[in-house]
Amino acid sequence: LVETGDTLAHSRSTHDVLRHFSSGVRRVSPHAFTIGEEWDSTGTILSYYPNELDAHFAFPVSDAILDAVRTGTPGKLLPEVLRFQRALPPDRWSPFLRNHDQTRTMTALGGDTARARLAAEILLTLPGLPFVYYGEEIGMENVDVPEALLQDPARFFARGRDPERTPMQWSMQGAFTSGTPWLPYGDLRRNVADDGGGQASLLSLYRRLIWFRRRSDALRYGDYAPVDELPSGVYGYSRIAGADRTLTVLNFTNDKIAFDLPAELEPIETLIGTHGEPPPSQRLTLRANEGRLLRLR
Repeated sequence: LVETGDTLAHSRSTHDVLRHFSSGVRRVSPHAFTIGEEWDSTGTILSYYPNELDAHFAFPVSDAILDAVRTGTPGKLLPEVLRFQRALPPDRWSPFLRNHDQTRTMTALGGDTARARLAAEILLTLPGLPFVYYGEEIGMENVDVPEALLQDPARFFARGRDPERTPMQWSMQGAFTSGTPWLPYGDLRRNVADDGGGQASLLSLYRRLIWFRRRSDALRYGDYAPVDELPSGVYGYSRIAGADRTLTVLNFTNDKIAFDLPAELEPIETLIGTHGEPPPSQRLTLRANEGRLLRLR
């Protein structure tokens, strides 16, 4: 916000302005919510806590989710999530997949719906206060906008962001407006009206995960703990808040994998899966790029 000498970002004056801003917001509207887009390392993001903004977008976690799903190697996910969990309360940091300045998830994943479903399962079972950029829930992709219709002035000195900012696709007719939208629609075969009715749709998966998360103390507030002794390419973590205990297991590989859960993790219900909800079992078989949310005894 404030540049000081050679310091173009995160200056002391920027921190002073945000503290003053947040104090004013809380005085005028105590129930208002502010969130910061400090696009930087985890350490830099944490420097804005505790009294400058209510919450902070966790860019390193976003990158770790997409990197894990895209490459099949979730190694970066654990340390980033644990660092935020140790440093901030669960309602003070926000994981997400992509935002208005980044290539959309479905485009970043090369149109792979199975991997997009896996990314959603991760996002909505992690700690924090998750955000979903509009259109991600129906798999909207970046749009090749004709030169004459481009709007973003950033294109003159950096990468233009119009491709990921096209209107929400409510139906095969677009339906964002009765007039002409500021940017053209993308592939209208991806739309809410047609995607929302099927249990197997990406939109349905988002809706079910959000519905359950709102009702689960474990997913909203519970501690995140990785599960050891899982096969290579499989990643798991528990979320526990009192008697509410969940387990998320994820197969990042392109192969079907069968394995036994550690004896202390006894699943009693399959809650939500990317490939359906088979009966719970101590021995699990996950298909390629499958994720599953289980309730534990």
